[in-house]
Amino acid sequence: MKDLDFEVRIPEEINNLVIQEEFFWLSQNGKERKVKLHDYQELYSVPHLYEYIMGKLQEKSHSVLSSLGITEILWEALPTPILLFC
Repeated sequence: MKDLDFEVRIPEEINNLVIQEEFFWLSQNGKERKVKLHDYQELYSVPHLYEYIMGKLQEKSHSVLSSLGITEILWEALPTPILLFC
């Protein structure tokens, strides 16, 4: 990615927030501010911020899904087991 003039810090507690309250810390020009994850006007006002934050969240999504037990929930929801052979 291009040289970015900002830094992003995603708090650990983001997994426990409701969608409207999800946020991250944006550091830019020596100042840090709280940005809500779904404040698209703010996200698009900083060049490359939207793409950057979506990439960071994608990296975290596997650990978030695992911590929620999604795999087990989906497996139990299947009508019949699926067997994979290698």
